Amino acid sequence: METYFNFPKAEEGSSEKLIYDLRILMRDMEDFARDAGGKLTHRSRKELGQALERIKGACRSIENETATWMRSTDRTIRHHPYQAVGAALALGIVVGLISRR
Repeated sequence: METYFNFPKAEEGSSEKLIYDLRILMRDMEDFARDAGGKLTHRSRKELGQALERIKGACRSIENETATWMRSTDRTIRHHPYQAVGAALALGIVVGLISRR
């Protein structure tokens, strides 16, 4: 069985795309809960609702943490551009040496 991955391009891999995808996931989960709600017992509906709320909270948390991390990284790279390039080069060399073995 062959699996193909569609790796995102730089413009597709932005934080806005991640947040957009998370919101679509939450909307689809709400639709699922609404569609399946009539076929479930009261307890199951309640548990599904609670799980959906936990997932929404986790998505909001991920969204906030990602935005904070990206702002911090951007600020650091802008203040230290040469060190950032050097660190990226060093990491590339290490990964290249490890993958060669």
